Amino acid sequence: MFKGHVKEFAKVTPQRIRLLGSEGEDLKGVVRITPTREYPFKLLSASPMDPKKIAVDLKEVEGESGPEYELTITNVMKNEGRYFGYINIGTDSKIKPEMKVYVSVYIRK
Repeated sequence: MFKGHVKEFAKVTPQRIRLLGSEGEDLKGVVRITPTREYPFKLLSASPMDPKKIAVDLKEVEGESGPEYELTITNVMKNEGRYFGYINIGTDSKIKPEMKVYVSVYIRK
């Protein structure tokens, strides 16, 4: 068994997005990504696993202690069904050049 303290690279709120709704409804969620002081980084890109099902918009915003990022996730699917995927987020960090945000979508009739 290993024990230790894990240092947080970034605060991601929420860590997962769940979009629930009915057919034809616009579904969106927002994730806020805040770099820690110990590991500053910039987000360079955000791309969904399947752009036919999920669209993303990434923008830098001013936070309490410096730049933060808002990732807006929008459902593209309009018909009944379920989808599970993720969004790849590219950073300029050598420690963690890529992050993932997981997404689940459930659309009912």
